[in-house]
Amino acid sequence: MNSADVSSIEDSAPGAPSSWVSRWRHVLVGTILLLGAGASVITFLVAMQLARTRAEEVFIQQAEGTATPIRQLLERGLEVVRSVRNFYDASVEVERHEFTEFTKRITAEHREIQSLGWAPRVPYAKRGTFEDLARDEGFRGFQVTELSDDGRIAPAREQEDYYPVLFVEPRQGNEIVLGYDLGSDAALLGALEQARDTGEAFATGPVQLLQGPAQQLGFLVAVPVYEKGRSLSTVEERREGLQGFALGVFGAHALTVASFPGQTPSVAYDIYDTTDPEVALLVHRFHPNAPATPLEAGQLNDALRSGFQWTGTVSLPGRQWSLVAYPADGAIGGSLVGPWWLLGMGLVLTLAGSAFAYNLISQTERVGRLVTQRTHDLRETESRARTIVAYMDEGLVVAGPEDQIIQWNQVMEDLTGITSLEAMGRQIDDVMRLMQPDLGNPDIIEDLSSALVEKRKPEQPFLLMMERPQRLDLRVRMFYIATDSSEQLCGLLFQDVTPERDLERRRDAFVSVASHELRTPLTSLVGFSQFLLQRPNQTEETRRQSLEIIHQESLRLTSIVDDMLNVSRIQSGKLTVNLEPLGLAEAVEEGLIRVRPTTDQHEFAVAIPDDVPLVWGDRDKLVQVLINLLSNAVKYSPKGGRVTVSAGHEPVRSRVVVSVEDQGIGIAPQDKEKLFTTFHRIHSPDTEGVRGTGLGLYIVKGLLELLKGEVWVESELGRGSTFFFTLPTSQISDSSQRVGGAVQPPRGL
Repeated sequence: MNSADVSSIEDSAPGAPSSWVSRWRHVLVGTILLLGAGASVITFLVAMQLARTRAEEVFIQQAEGTATPIRQLLERGLEVVRSVRNFYDASVEVERHEFTEFTKRITAEHREIQSLGWAPRVPYAKRGTFEDLARDEGFRGFQVTELSDDGRIAPAREQEDYYPVLFVEPRQGNEIVLGYDLGSDAALLGALEQARDTGEAFATGPVQLLQGPAQQLGFLVAVPVYEKGRSLSTVEERREGLQGFALGVFGAHALTVASFPGQTPSVAYDIYDTTDPEVALLVHRFHPNAPATPLEAGQLNDALRSGFQWTGTVSLPGRQWSLVAYPADGAIGGSLVGPWWLLGMGLVLTLAGSAFAYNLISQTERVGRLVTQRTHDLRETESRARTIVAYMDEGLVVAGPEDQIIQWNQVMEDLTGITSLEAMGRQIDDVMRLMQPDLGNPDIIEDLSSALVEKRKPEQPFLLMMERPQRLDLRVRMFYIATDSSEQLCGLLFQDVTPERDLERRRDAFVSVASHELRTPLTSLVGFSQFLLQRPNQTEETRRQSLEIIHQESLRLTSIVDDMLNVSRIQSGKLTVNLEPLGLAEAVEEGLIRVRPTTDQHEFAVAIPDDVPLVWGDRDKLVQVLINLLSNAVKYSPKGGRVTVSAGHEPVRSRVVVSVEDQGIGIAPQDKEKLFTTFHRIHSPDTEGVRGTGLGLYIVKGLLELLKGEVWVESELGRGSTFFFTLPTSQISDSSQRVGGAVQPPRGL
């Protein structure tokens, strides 16, 4: 609304006082002022919340890295202490100078370790001798000590066993601990006994260290060392065989300083020992003016709920730490000046804009509606685009002008196992190498790189055979997208064509097998039938021999067709079974009856104990499994030998394990992986004359899966093969469930 509009309003209200329009303007401007001020305040509150949220995000990003360096330093420290134990295990006897030489370089490199030590187990009866030996080494006045009730070092009281510190490195600054009996402190003794009984490293809770600055908290890690050659299988044997402890002393302050070098002053850390769920002990506070005093668990939880907090956990042997990070001195990891500045500017602009509001309200409203609509349309367009990308069937990769990936959808993650975080920002060809293309197409990376450099679209899609995370065949199409900035984005569509390629490979294998295996018997059938038709006057013996060959080749042709039909039924799920209790010996004998006539070079043996129970199975399917395995044993032991069928009962697993063993050529390791797949045959000089479709073992596996069994093979080249398969046992007893006189199979089948 402009001044002319106002004038028309004034003119169209005859008799209205001239002050009415003025009051209306004041009301309008006042309303705008209130709205502007309110909007400024709301904007300020929203901006303040966003600033706090962003500050908290920045703080959490800074704080999340705190647990990792502590864990790494602790792991390194534990390995160092364990290395001292290993040093003792590898030595007959360790002298002081040997201990010093072994540990001085380690302590110099690992600043987080305050000292390394050795504390032997000293029975009371040997205490005097032990102290004399230490004095002979130059430690005058050496004796086994403990802390008295008033906190001073004093001679240790009479105990059954002592654990005094004999060696310590570095010695300078740690002299006070020499001779100190670790067993005189109940908390330290508990950790030592845990380490002794478990045979593993064990850490103490936070303790006040004798050496170093006053009131310094730290902890000890003890690793037990046992006498060589002793059995340590029981707790009692470990207690009797204990020789002493390798010790690592960690100062909490040194650990945190080493963990966070150059740490931002605005971030502070508290480390609590939370092993006891009832009491959380403050191990160290990494900020000023913080007393190291015990803190109740309830207080810890209250602290975590106030301000910016981040909590992580760190595990020590036998202990649990909680690492709490928070802003020091009230800092929140980011500046809040911006929202205040925004509030001030908003109020100033509101005051300035109110002078022009009368003329700009309608325009602002129209612009606002237009912006809102355009924003809404843009968001809907972006939402639709994201939805399309998320739910498309193909993997989508988009690269910027520098061939760096800017889009990597979920399908690509599923296909390759490479997350968008790993892929984004990297060069396309680098990520393609991560996908481990098969050497069947070694030039694909170079072809793709060349197409990217030349900004050209290949005439034909690429075919990528990928090994990671599983073997896949991917068809890759390249396209280009023009942008408003006259730049071109490159897009790649990855389509999983593995089923199609597998179907093509199976089709090729089927055609190859069919053309080879079917042609041989058909050739014999055609040849001998023509021979009989064209020469009818042959002798009866010749006719009989020809008919016998025709009959055998017909049986072979029927067997090949049956195998292919069985494969089809197995793959389509149309093969059914009729389960019933079966005697294994009878099924084996029936299989042998079918196989024995095919060879005169093999000896067959059966070893089935009388206590092998009945099995649940389909008689015809079981006999077919046995025939296939026995026939394989005959085929792949061309020089003859023994074929043995054995069986054993596994009552715990309620199954019978059957094996078919031959003395043939054996199976190479690379053939075992594909042995039970379709159309796979072993190729070697020893199998040149062996006929077959490569379907027998696939059918065996499929039939046994229907019978709730398993099949596997053990073999070595030149030493024969043994095929094993299992069948569930039949639980026939007086309490067996019967319906209509038929025994019912056990549950789960």
